Amino acid sequence: FSRSSTLKSILQRIIESSDDVSAKVRVVCSQSTPGDEGILMATDITGASCLLDEEFQQQVIDGKMDVVIVGADCVLSEGNGVVNKVGSKALASVCKQAGVPIISSADRWKLWSDIYCPPLEDIFELIPSELFDHVLVPKDEEER
Repeated sequence: FSRSSTLKSILQRIIESSDDVSAKVRVVCSQSTPGDEGILMATDITGASCLLDEEFQQQVIDGKMDVVIVGADCVLSEGNGVVNKVGSKALASVCKQAGVPIISSADRWKLWSDIYCPPLEDIFELIPSELFDHVLVPKDEEER
């Protein structure tokens, strides 16, 4: 639900990894208003398409999405939530209600060590971790 360089990298690798996989993988971006970063994301990823936010949510409700993956601007410690673009919380709620898995993925530098949320600008919101099926962050070298 934005233009995440982490997601772009992950999705591009999946698509390019095998002809068999790319035939089965369909990447659909949500417009991501305000700002329309989803439109830009769709142009960044080979073969991706983009839907208006409302259409994207309707596709989730209609069971036309197998999984939804969003980035994260900040991942709070101790499972206290994820900060992402406004609209992400509503999308996560729709996914939960529809039974569609939703995953948030971020790079390690987006980890926030405090248990309290950083100050947020109007275009960001805190999404409770419970709304996500998984929050993925690469392990640190010592944890591997």
